[in-house]
Parts: sequence; structure tokens; C-alpha cells
Amino acid sequence: MTNELQLTIPDLKGSEANQEIEHLKEYLKINYDIDSKIIKENPNTMDLGTVLQIGLVMAPTIAIGLANYIGRLQGKSIVASNGITQKKIEGKNLSSKDIEKILNELK
Repeated sequence: MTNELQLTIPDLKGSEANQEIEHLKEYLKINYDIDSKIIKENPNTMDLGTVLQIGLVMAPTIAIGLANYIGRLQGKSIVASNGITQKKIEGKNLSSKDIEKILNELK
């Protein structure tokens, strides 16, 4: 069981991925008061980070935020990982309950 969730957007690379992760971080903080931090997927790269790390304690709130955010990704998916297992969150019309179920599988 892990307490950390890592989110990536694998359809985006480099600065585009960093920008979108930064937008997601800000969106979750402003709209849902979720604290998170951006980390590097590969510590040997020069990028600013393309992984959003969040504590899983707030899984229901994170799920609501992701359900509301995923529409702006225009068909791109978010991959959620606990460091052992990965789950892809994709598609239109995902409810927060659908996403919460996916996040709970990562606990």
C-alpha cells in the first residue's frame, strides 16, 4: 500500500508535458486545494519535471479534479501510478466515481 500517486501525460513530451503538468498542478491547487509537487521522470534530464506527485489521502477530491480536468486534454490520457502499478485514465464522460475507483486500485 502506498500513499503517493504519480500522474503523467504520456502523449506529451518535453516542455509541452511540463507545461500541462504545471497547469494540472495549479488547477488542482486553485480549485480543490490539493497540494502536489512536480518531479522529474528521469533525474538525469534537464527538463523541469513531467510527473505530478500527490498524496493519495485525498483520492475522492483528486478524482473530482481529474474528472473535470481531463476534458481539456483533447483525447490525451493521464497515467496514474503508485510506483508499482500503472493505470491509464482516458476517455470522455468519465465520472469522478470512475476515476476514484481507478485511484483506489493504486492504494
